[in-house]
Amino acid sequence: MKKILLLSFLFFILKFHTEAQCNGRYVQDIFNSVTVIRDVQFGSAVASNGDTIRLTMDVYVPDGDVETQRPLILWAHGGSFLGGNKNTIESSLPCTAMAKKGYVTASINYRLESEPLALVQPEVMIKAVMRAVQDYKAAIRFFRRNAILDGNVFGIDTAQIIIGGDSAGSIAALHTAYMDDTNELEKNFRPYIYDLGGLEGNSGNPGFSSKCKAVINVSGALRDVKYMNNNTDIPVFSCHNEVDLTIPYGTFYPYFIPSLPMVSGSQVISAQARRLGMYYDLYTVSGTGHVPYLDQDSGRAAQPVFDSMINKMTRFLYRILDCNQIVLKVNTQMPQNSFTVFPNPSGDIIHIHLPNNSNANAASIVQLFNVYGEKVMEQKFIPLPDNSISLDHLQKGIYLIRLSDHSSNVLATEKIIYQ
Repeated sequence: MKKILLLSFLFFILKFHTEAQCNGRYVQDIFNSVTVIRDVQFGSAVASNGDTIRLTMDVYVPDGDVETQRPLILWAHGGSFLGGNKNTIESSLPCTAMAKKGYVTASINYRLESEPLALVQPEVMIKAVMRAVQDYKAAIRFFRRNAILDGNVFGIDTAQIIIGGDSAGSIAALHTAYMDDTNELEKNFRPYIYDLGGLEGNSGNPGFSSKCKAVINVSGALRDVKYMNNNTDIPVFSCHNEVDLTIPYGTFYPYFIPSLPMVSGSQVISAQARRLGMYYDLYTVSGTGHVPYLDQDSGRAAQPVFDSMINKMTRFLYRILDCNQIVLKVNTQMPQNSFTVFPNPSGDIIHIHLPNNSNANAASIVQLFNVYGEKVMEQKFIPLPDNSISLDHLQKGIYLIRLSDHSSNVLATEKIIYQ
């Protein structure tokens, strides 16, 4: 019983110190209100009609916050690359929700196609996506430029820039995160990219990195999931309606228009992430519209789906924040370790080796707990010199493995990293 209480206390300390290191932020709503700084210009670029336009965004900052090194979430709206803007509810909802947890968030505008009917042509669609990608990269570079040259007036940590969006905005975010080599594109597509100024483009703030820490994908897709192969260090959280009739959950033509290049949605993106050993999560929704967290009839939040998405997204992002990862490395050195887990970090299968003199040989139960102290797995354990455990039903992340005897006495614990 004392050992159980000790482990429970250690879990409490782990969770408390993890959240304390993050200043109690990024998990719960710790701010009641948010200030929105409207129409911040981050660049300018030539639109599809030849006009040079200002590129602007709205920045959401937690009211009364004194922290000066905060993770940033950039969000791009949907609208089929034809419409929408930074003020729409689909952008303001997630930006406000995450700012209340302590993030700085920003909803960006990007260039739109001026001829709706022309989008059925592959060249026009590819250029529309690329303009959005170039503008997204300029927005990322803006914050890095501001932090270095203009006093970091938004108080962000430039090592923790997360990008995302819904629908067309998510397509832009995914390609911003993963498409980093023009040679990955089909040869007939490459001239379109060169015509627009290359992958980085000319939308503003040259000379600064457009790299992101993670990407949030809501109802988006990639032209080719092989773009992810060279960027396995960028985790991806996806939310998608499995019967989406606009952007496919699997692989198909966007908008069901056969003249457009085929794309792969969240199901295929997540499968590729798993094959590559990336940290990812997929929240599949049924019975909703194209943007799952919006009610199709009212245009307002579909509250249960939105709340669930934000909760899952919050937990996903929390595991990769620098403040969390640092303290996990320090505070998970548990006592009683008398067994070895390998490989660690691991893939879908881990092996547990028990030394001959280990008291863990009396173990009859193996359990796994996540960083919140929640039990996510329990099964019978046969004390052999080596045992194999499958993790493929779990999310990637950091876990504590515990061996107990038939009376629930804790015999040994160890931290593992599933990636």
